[in-house]
Amino acid sequence: MKTFHNTTNESGTQLEMFTQKAMKQEDKVMLIFKTYYMITAYECWEYFNDPKTPITSIRRAITNLTRKDKLVMTASKKEGGYGRNNYIYKLR
Repeated sequence: MKTFHNTTNESGTQLEMFTQKAMKQEDKVMLIFKTYYMITAYECWEYFNDPKTPITSIRRAITNLTRKDKLVMTASKKEGGYGRNNYIYKLR
C-alpha cells in the first residue's frame, strides 16, 4: 500500500521526501491512538500539534492505517471542528 498518494505527479527526490514525511505522519498518528485509543480524525489533528500539517494529511494517515488493519472505524460519530460530525476510530 502506498503511504503517499502522488496526485501531483512528483518524481525523484521530491517523491521520496514526500513519501518519507507521510510515513512519519502515520507513525505519529499511531502514537496518538496508542495514547487516546478512540478519537476522531479532528481530535487526532488537534493532538498532532503541528500547525503546518493539514487535517487532510491526518485523514490520509488514518485511512492508510485503517486499510493496514491497525485502526478501525466505529459506527459512532462525534461533533468535530467546523460543526460537522466525524467518525470515531479506534486502535485495533
